[in-house]
Amino acid sequence: MNLAETNIFVRDFAWRLFRDAADADYLISRHAFRSRLPYEYYWNASQAIEKYCKCSLLLNGKSVKLHGHNISKLFSAVMDFSQDTMPLLYCPRKEFSPKAGYSFRNFETFQDILSRHSERGTPEARYRTYSTSLDNYDLHKFDELCFQLRRHCFPLDMQYAKGSKTYREALKQEPNLQIHRLPDFLTKERDEQDRWRIDSLKWMNYSYFPEYAIAQRKISGGFQAINSPIAMRYSENPEPEIAEALKWLIESVKLEKKAAKEIEEILPQSFQVG
Repeated sequence: MNLAETNIFVRDFAWRLFRDAADADYLISRHAFRSRLPYEYYWNASQAIEKYCKCSLLLNGKSVKLHGHNISKLFSAVMDFSQDTMPLLYCPRKEFSPKAGYSFRNFETFQDILSRHSERGTPEARYRTYSTSLDNYDLHKFDELCFQLRRHCFPLDMQYAKGSKTYREALKQEPNLQIHRLPDFLTKERDEQDRWRIDSLKWMNYSYFPEYAIAQRKISGGFQAINSPIAMRYSENPEPEIAEALKWLIESVKLEKKAAKEIEEILPQSFQVG
């Protein structure tokens, strides 16, 4: 039997160390999106996804000690044991009306959504060595992905409440069931300083706060690409001063391999590294 089913402290550790930490990352990622900070959005979003996945795996008898930080592999592991409790496709909610003049990729797989966040939320994103952008409606897809992953932060084959059904059966029967509410530190307003946090959490959040989001009568469509300062200096024949700076960058900073290779390929012979 899975130890998380019989030991309440195992569950408590997993929830506090991973799920609660993921909830905080989730809030910060939404705030970054609203503030039009794409690098910060994807970095914190990938952190939230990683921790939700690890919490779900731990509570279902799977060690995460050797999983590392690859969220695509973590998500695949969750899909392996979740079976049909985790939807395969993102399906737009009825509030996304085509009549409103919006267009976005309907029925995108959650794996594809997650892969995009994984690619753009790497540690190298912290240094802006490549350009990025926020795709249309990624926030709504991310909300739904986190909503679904959070539902799985329970031992799925454990008895649900005092009834005879398991958590797995409860998730199947109630597609919108969120067994634990978001914690009070995210949702309760104790003073004026809490308002920005609560507002960022509820802002256009159809997954967790549908009534609040519908009342806003709008959805976020992302925004244009942000150019990396490195990419802005790329050219087939960079000026000597720029080539010198690019060579210095490669020699002084551990860049993502792809970015370093692209820079090396455009450097004149006289500035080749090494």
